[in-house]
Amino acid sequence: MPTPCVPRPEHPNPIFQRDAWISLNGDRWDYALGPVGQQPTEWDGNITVPFCLQSELSGTGASLSRALLKKFRPPLASGISRKAALWYRLKLPKLPAAWSRDGVRILLHIGACDFSAKVTVNSSSFPEHHGASSPICHDITDALEGRHGNGHENVVLLRCTDHEGAAGELLPCGKQARRGFPGNGPHIATIYSNVTGIWQSVWLEAVGSSTHLTRVHAAPRAPEPSTRQAWRVALYPKLSAGYAALSSGSGSRVFTFEASLFSKLDCSGTAIATGRIRLSGHADDDDNGDEDCLEFAVPSAAERTWSPKDPHLYGLRYRLLAAKSQVIDTVWSYVGLREVCRRGDQLWLNGSPLYLRMVLDQGWYPDGLWTAPTKEALLKDIQSAQRLGFNGARLHQKVFEPWYFFYADQCGFLVMAEYPDWPGDKTRRFSLPLRYKQLVQREWRDIVDRFHNHPSIIAWTTLNECGPSKGWKARGGPGGGFQAYRTEEERQQIVRGYKSFVKSLVAVVRASDRQHRPVHDVSGYNHVPAAEPDLWSFHNYEQKPDRFKLQLQDPPKHHIDGRQGQPLFVAEYGGVGMEAGGPIGCNPPKFHAGYRGGFSSTQGCLALARIRDLTTAIYSTQTLSGFCYTQLYDIEYEKNGLLRYDRTAKPGLSASALRRIFDGNHQQGRWSGVGITKVASRQKRKGLAAQLRRVARRNLRGAQILPSSGHLVAGSLLGPPPPAKRRRRT
Repeated sequence: MPTPCVPRPEHPNPIFQRDAWISLNGDRWDYALGPVGQQPTEWDGNITVPFCLQSELSGTGASLSRALLKKFRPPLASGISRKAALWYRLKLPKLPAAWSRDGVRILLHIGACDFSAKVTVNSSSFPEHHGASSPICHDITDALEGRHGNGHENVVLLRCTDHEGAAGELLPCGKQARRGFPGNGPHIATIYSNVTGIWQSVWLEAVGSSTHLTRVHAAPRAPEPSTRQAWRVALYPKLSAGYAALSSGSGSRVFTFEASLFSKLDCSGTAIATGRIRLSGHADDDDNGDEDCLEFAVPSAAERTWSPKDPHLYGLRYRLLAAKSQVIDTVWSYVGLREVCRRGDQLWLNGSPLYLRMVLDQGWYPDGLWTAPTKEALLKDIQSAQRLGFNGARLHQKVFEPWYFFYADQCGFLVMAEYPDWPGDKTRRFSLPLRYKQLVQREWRDIVDRFHNHPSIIAWTTLNECGPSKGWKARGGPGGGFQAYRTEEERQQIVRGYKSFVKSLVAVVRASDRQHRPVHDVSGYNHVPAAEPDLWSFHNYEQKPDRFKLQLQDPPKHHIDGRQGQPLFVAEYGGVGMEAGGPIGCNPPKFHAGYRGGFSSTQGCLALARIRDLTTAIYSTQTLSGFCYTQLYDIEYEKNGLLRYDRTAKPGLSASALRRIFDGNHQQGRWSGVGITKVASRQKRKGLAAQLRRVARRNLRGAQILPSSGHLVAGSLLGPPPPAKRRRRT
């Protein structure tokens, strides 16, 4: 019998791994489109998880009607209606016998589902989750038939609704088009296909007790320059809610948190530092101020800071111990020693000034849309950006998959993380409804919680282009016309509400981040000085280099009004269009390739010259602390990428020529030579590849395919991993 192919078979969370898990990815899921309140009696076909309904990799094209194929296939694929739901059904595989031991709990994880997800296991329903960007986790142990499901058939039912609510309601979905692109054009298509349903991996996980680790925040602490102290790592564990903590009474239980630090990422060899603390009973509180903290020093002989030049990562092993040192939970992780902060109008990394040479990456794929076809595709995007001369990326209008950040950590690639706050094709956001604000704040808290420990993330961007594009006093522009909007009293109320929301959102992100990263309140448009943002930015797509240079030297007042010396960078510029075909062919006349038109496939030299002249204008402006070029690759009808949508090169835009533009060798004045790194040598690239292979082996140690179900099973609860084969020396 041939071995089934499991898509995305790796452990979905490389920075928080347990050994006992089962991948539920694959094409064994049934799906149906039907009414929200009525469970299907017949199913339309199979869908491959973790790919969304509209993607090619979902496999739904074989079962959709011709009319639905026209509606749900890219480019500009539509979403399901407000009254419809996408239903999923999966018969769970027989669980390993070790999972039926007393005390073992079984968790169901869904990496992300757009937009809401209601899970039912057999006859037990779980609370509905809202939001496309935050993870879902349910303890399904008690819902399984029989003792932990062994010998019985268990069915998972998931109901997904996409952008539910009243007609016209604003809900965050990033660049997704809900009803196709508005207007007759011609214009640039900055909105793309809709994403409906599961779009990140689904897996089961076994934990040794109802009390287990739900997360551990790691916060590296740099020594003061005037002292000879060592780097320290502070760890803040959080346990599952409702555990019996240190309180009076004979029934209370005592738990100990242990952490071991290893010099190598794969945790091989002997630990270089180990610490333990007894938990105080506040670890499941939402208030960060009362959480337990384990802090230990990194031995000076093993000290290596994380940076783009040397992205060293230390392996971490967390263990939760009960009475008599009984290990009830083990998690594998890692940490990088780095400190990022703002001093004056510069960002600093480990005590050195940092100049941002970033590219806009929106995380779309021709066949998977929001989901990369393989984890290696995520690595390829990072390496492509580095080859073109960039030292980082602004991850735009999407919360990326965990493996992207893992590879960014490995490659020393700087990341500015963002949230998909745009409500699709509704770009005129003046008045934000309460439900929108509450959802954005909750998801941001979950996002920081999930990605807190990645050293590659150097800043958070909470919102993008919010409010009128030319300020609150403008009468025109995209999303503009505010002065003609309603009455003066209503406008003032809207402005006060906007400023209050941004201020509170920035406060939520800051309170959630123990690494104290800089917070970028709004990329472009309207900053809120009362929020005390660490970064200020503006967007400028002027295509004439001379005019662009003048605008850089004297930015419009509404972009910098209230700024008090914080770093200022051009968060979006360029957008130089070039129609070079790609997986969807050439654009229809309705859509320009880029901003202000674009170039043809025979005009690569002209496009390259414009990119060069625009970037040179930034390098010559001493008041700017960096830039972000739009964008790394084309997406559907937006053809302003440096690469095609399938990541192939465009004619005339060679990697070497682009690298000469972006690599920093043209930085002038105070920024000359700041943060410039050479392309990794072939030997270093081979070393990185070997390290990634070692981590992948640990990621799937003991893994096996269940022939009856095709699901991937991994973990020590199945028994010890197979012994490594020794090579004979010759």
